[in-house]
Amino acid sequence: MVLGAALLVACGGDSGAARTGGVMVIAIPGDADILLPTVSQTATGRQVIDRIFPRLAELDLSLNTIDDSSFTPSLARSWEHRDALTLVFRLDERARWQDGVPVTARDVAFTFGLYTDPEMGSSFAPNLAKIASVTAEDSLTVAFRFRRAYPEQLYDATYYLRTLPRHLLDTIPPARLASSAYARGPVGIGPFRFVRWTAGAEIVLDADSGFFLGRPLLDRLVWRIMPDAASAVSALIAGEADAIETIPLRDELERASRSPNLAVLPYPSPFLMFVVFNVDESSRNTSLFPALSETYRMSPAGGVTTGVLMVTVVVACDEPAELETVRVTVKLPGLL
Repeated sequence: MVLGAALLVACGGDSGAARTGGVMVIAIPGDADILLPTVSQTATGRQVIDRIFPRLAELDLSLNTIDDSSFTPSLARSWEHRDALTLVFRLDERARWQDGVPVTARDVAFTFGLYTDPEMGSSFAPNLAKIASVTAEDSLTVAFRFRRAYPEQLYDATYYLRTLPRHLLDTIPPARLASSAYARGPVGIGPFRFVRWTAGAEIVLDADSGFFLGRPLLDRLVWRIMPDAASAVSALIAGEADAIETIPLRDELERASRSPNLAVLPYPSPFLMFVVFNVDESSRNTSLFPALSETYRMSPAGGVTTGVLMVTVVVACDEPAELETVRVTVKLPGLL
């Protein structure tokens, strides 16, 4: 499912040739929880992690996950399906951790072990359940072995996993990683490197001039932590910030849109912001989503367990005069 998200950016200057240098301040409601990819759950944490830890391959804006055509090389420079159950990646030999140590296939295998270790408690572990093993065949070649053949193997092998440094973390028990110094000051592989995190105030990253895919255009990224969406929009309108990724409140989006110095940029997003279910037994048409009906009766309080359920959802606005029904197929982690 592709949901439209809105990026708000401050306008100004020439939009011609790309320019290098400068600082981008991103207003965001709420602080990060942690900067450890295996367990981070907040939007702020995700945004920062995206800039520090590249995936093996990146999904492009077409968001087609059912074959390989929409993926571009990142940490892995190539991959092949050796057979119906084996996907083999060849890492980019130029990739280095930000402490100078080469990235190896053993890092990838180690990372898979962390994500799936019960002591780690990663919420992403259910998304990796169809992967039986990850093995380093040599320093740059890593093989993913799947439990069955299916079209989203590349998506599952790349989207959820952010490779972590084995040489820095293999001596720390998984249960203690979330409370380690690394979780608040990570060493990554990405285009930006961690500088500082002042709780409740800001998170700062600087461009990594040694990034193996090329130095980023910006010199610095600053996430300015705001108490709520309204405060973040106010900072943007006042010129105290340059961008905000999403605005979940319609009133705030309309307020920002009225500013002559801001531009709203819709873009495809793989994230499901929210789904609202009609739980009124008298009006619910269970023929439209029988599997979900049974699930909701089993978990009336919206209890979260583990796993992934494929369902058909009916999304409708709350005013009958504007009623619009859209049927979409989505993955809903945590509903069984």
